[in-house]
Amino acid sequence: MHPTAAVGHGTSGDSGSIDERVTAAADAGALRVLGRGLFGRCTGCGSGKLFRRWIHMEPHCPRCGLHFERVDGHWIGAIGINTILTFGTLLVATVVGLVVTYPEPPVVPLVLMGLGISIAMPVLIFPTSRTFWNAIDQLMRPLVAADYVDAPSVGRDSPSAGDVDGPSGDAPDEDTAGPGDG
Repeated sequence: MHPTAAVGHGTSGDSGSIDERVTAAADAGALRVLGRGLFGRCTGCGSGKLFRRWIHMEPHCPRCGLHFERVDGHWIGAIGINTILTFGTLLVATVVGLVVTYPEPPVVPLVLMGLGISIAMPVLIFPTSRTFWNAIDQLMRPLVAADYVDAPSVGRDSPSAGDVDGPSGDAPDEDTAGPGDG
Protein backbone atom coordinates (compact mmCIF):
# COMPACT_ATOMS: atom_id res chain seq x y z
CA MET A 1 0.00 0.00 0.00
CA HIS A 2 1.20 3.50 -0.85
CA PRO A 3 2.37 5.27 2.34
CA THR A 4 -0.15 8.08 1.84
CA ALA A 5 -3.12 5.88 0.90
CA ALA A 6 -4.65 6.06 4.37
CA VAL A 7 -4.15 9.79 4.80
CA GLY A 8 -7.31 11.72 5.53
CA HIS A 9 -9.53 8.78 6.39
CA GLY A 10 -10.01 9.32 10.09
CA THR A 11 -10.83 12.07 12.51
CA SER A 12 -9.35 15.50 12.09
CA GLY A 13 -6.41 14.63 14.31
CA ASP A 14 -5.77 11.44 12.34
CA SER A 15 -4.97 13.08 8.99
CA GLY A 16 -1.25 12.43 8.90
CA SER A 17 1.56 14.94 8.67
CA ILE A 18 1.24 17.97 6.47
CA ASP A 19 3.76 16.50 4.02
CA GLU A 20 1.63 13.33 3.77
CA ARG A 21 -1.48 15.45 3.15
CA VAL A 22 0.28 17.41 0.38
CA THR A 23 1.48 14.16 -1.23
CA ALA A 24 -1.98 12.56 -0.98
CA ALA A 25 -3.59 15.63 -2.58
CA ALA A 26 -0.99 15.60 -5.38
CA ASP A 27 -1.62 11.88 -5.98
CA ALA A 28 -5.40 12.39 -6.28
CA GLY A 29 -5.37 13.18 -10.00
CA ALA A 30 -7.18 15.90 -11.91
CA LEU A 31 -10.49 14.07 -12.40
CA ARG A 32 -10.75 13.16 -8.73
CA VAL A 33 -9.94 16.73 -7.65
CA LEU A 34 -12.52 18.18 -10.08
CA GLY A 35 -15.09 15.61 -8.95
CA ARG A 36 -14.52 16.52 -5.31
CA GLY A 37 -15.03 20.19 -6.15
CA LEU A 38 -18.13 19.52 -8.23
CA PHE A 39 -19.75 17.56 -5.40
CA GLY A 40 -18.90 20.07 -2.65
CA ARG A 41 -16.06 18.14 -1.05
CA CYS A 42 -12.62 19.21 0.15
CA THR A 43 -10.25 19.03 -2.82
CA GLY A 44 -7.41 17.93 -0.55
CA CYS A 45 -8.99 14.95 1.23
CA GLY A 46 -12.54 14.50 -0.09
CA SER A 47 -14.24 15.35 3.20
CA GLY A 48 -17.68 16.98 3.23
CA LYS A 49 -19.36 19.36 5.68
CA LEU A 50 -17.49 22.40 4.42
CA PHE A 51 -20.46 24.76 4.85
CA ARG A 52 -22.03 25.80 8.16
CA ARG A 53 -24.98 27.29 6.31
CA TRP A 54 -25.77 27.48 2.62
CA ILE A 55 -23.45 30.41 1.94
CA HIS A 56 -21.02 30.27 4.88
CA MET A 57 -18.01 28.10 4.07
CA GLU A 58 -15.58 27.01 6.76
CA PRO A 59 -12.19 28.72 6.39
CA HIS A 60 -10.43 25.33 6.63
CA CYS A 61 -11.32 21.70 5.98
CA PRO A 62 -12.45 20.18 9.29
CA ARG A 63 -10.63 16.93 8.46
CA CYS A 64 -7.30 17.76 6.79
CA GLY A 65 -6.91 21.45 7.66
CA LEU A 66 -6.65 22.72 4.07
CA HIS A 67 -7.02 26.50 4.09
CA PHE A 68 -9.54 27.31 1.35
CA GLU A 69 -8.75 30.96 0.66
CA ARG A 70 -5.16 30.44 -0.46
CA VAL A 71 -4.55 34.00 -1.70
CA ASP A 72 -6.26 37.37 -1.31
CA GLY A 73 -9.13 37.64 -3.77
CA HIS A 74 -9.33 33.86 -4.13
CA TRP A 75 -13.13 33.80 -4.46
CA ILE A 76 -13.21 36.00 -7.58
CA GLY A 77 -12.81 32.78 -9.58
CA ALA A 78 -15.86 31.25 -7.86
CA ILE A 79 -17.87 34.37 -8.67
CA GLY A 80 -16.75 34.03 -12.29
CA ILE A 81 -17.87 30.39 -12.45
CA ASN A 82 -21.19 31.31 -10.85
CA THR A 83 -21.74 34.14 -13.34
CA ILE A 84 -20.82 32.04 -16.38
CA LEU A 85 -23.15 29.21 -15.34
CA THR A 86 -25.99 31.60 -14.56
CA PHE A 87 -25.71 33.47 -17.87
CA GLY A 88 -25.28 30.19 -19.75
CA THR A 89 -28.46 28.79 -18.20
CA LEU A 90 -30.29 32.04 -18.90
CA LEU A 91 -29.15 32.00 -22.53
CA VAL A 92 -30.19 28.36 -23.09
CA ALA A 93 -33.57 28.89 -21.41
CA THR A 94 -34.24 32.03 -23.46
CA VAL A 95 -33.27 30.41 -26.76
CA VAL A 96 -35.32 27.29 -26.03
CA GLY A 97 -38.27 29.45 -24.97
CA LEU A 98 -38.08 31.50 -28.15
CA VAL A 99 -37.70 28.45 -30.41
CA VAL A 100 -40.56 26.54 -28.77
CA THR A 101 -42.96 29.49 -28.89
CA TYR A 102 -41.98 30.83 -32.34
CA PRO A 103 -43.54 32.72 -34.21
CA GLU A 104 -45.34 34.49 -31.34
CA PRO A 105 -43.18 34.25 -28.20
CA PRO A 106 -44.97 35.29 -24.99
CA VAL A 107 -42.75 38.12 -23.78
CA VAL A 108 -43.97 38.41 -20.19
CA PRO A 109 -43.59 34.68 -19.34
CA LEU A 110 -40.14 34.61 -20.96
CA VAL A 111 -39.03 37.70 -19.01
CA LEU A 112 -40.39 36.22 -15.76
CA MET A 113 -38.57 32.94 -16.48
CA GLY A 114 -35.36 34.88 -17.10
CA LEU A 115 -35.82 36.89 -13.94
CA GLY A 116 -36.40 33.72 -11.91
CA ILE A 117 -33.27 32.09 -13.32
CA SER A 118 -31.24 35.26 -12.71
CA ILE A 119 -32.28 35.37 -9.06
CA ALA A 120 -32.36 31.67 -8.14
CA MET A 121 -29.41 30.24 -10.07
CA PRO A 122 -26.57 32.17 -8.35
CA VAL A 123 -27.89 31.23 -4.92
CA LEU A 124 -28.50 27.57 -5.81
CA ILE A 125 -25.05 26.97 -7.26
CA PHE A 126 -23.09 29.13 -4.81
CA PRO A 127 -21.61 26.29 -2.70
CA THR A 128 -20.71 24.24 -5.76
CA SER A 129 -19.06 27.20 -7.50
CA ARG A 130 -16.83 27.77 -4.46
CA THR A 131 -15.67 24.17 -4.09
CA PHE A 132 -15.32 23.74 -7.86
CA TRP A 133 -13.17 26.87 -8.00
CA ASN A 134 -10.99 25.37 -5.24
CA ALA A 135 -10.49 22.32 -7.47
CA ILE A 136 -9.53 24.43 -10.49
CA ASP A 137 -7.20 26.55 -8.35
CA GLN A 138 -5.57 23.42 -6.91
CA LEU A 139 -4.91 22.11 -10.43
CA MET A 140 -3.40 25.45 -11.51
CA ARG A 141 -1.38 25.91 -8.30
CA PRO A 142 -0.69 22.56 -6.60
CA LEU A 143 -1.00 22.46 -2.84
CA VAL A 144 2.02 23.08 -0.64
CA ALA A 145 2.53 22.62 3.11
CA ALA A 146 1.74 26.31 3.75
CA ASP A 147 -1.81 25.71 2.44
CA TYR A 148 -2.65 23.65 5.54
CA VAL A 149 -3.27 24.50 9.17
CA ASP A 150 -3.16 21.99 12.01
CA ALA A 151 -6.36 19.99 11.61
CA PRO A 152 -6.94 19.36 15.35
CA SER A 153 -7.09 23.10 16.03
CA VAL A 154 -9.56 23.70 13.20
CA GLY A 155 -13.18 24.11 14.10
CA ARG A 156 -15.97 26.56 14.63
CA ASP A 157 -13.87 28.49 17.17
CA SER A 158 -10.87 28.72 14.84
CA PRO A 159 -9.70 32.10 13.59
CA SER A 160 -11.40 33.53 10.57
CA ALA A 161 -9.81 33.16 7.15
CA GLY A 162 -8.46 36.69 7.38
CA ASP A 163 -6.59 35.92 10.62
CA VAL A 164 -4.63 32.98 9.23
CA ASP A 165 -1.41 33.44 7.30
CA GLY A 166 -1.84 32.42 3.69
CA PRO A 167 0.64 30.49 1.60
CA SER A 168 2.41 33.67 0.56
CA GLY A 169 4.16 33.83 3.94
CA ASP A 170 3.99 37.60 3.98
CA ALA A 171 3.03 37.76 7.66
CA PRO A 172 5.86 39.12 9.82
CA ASP A 173 7.56 36.74 12.20
CA GLU A 174 9.88 37.26 15.15
CA ASP A 175 13.11 36.59 13.19
CA THR A 176 12.41 39.22 10.54
CA ALA A 177 14.65 42.22 10.76
CA GLY A 178 12.79 45.44 11.36
CA PRO A 179 13.35 48.74 9.58
CA GLY A 180 16.92 49.87 9.93
CA ASP A 181 18.12 46.45 11.17
CA GLY A 182 19.76 45.90 7.76
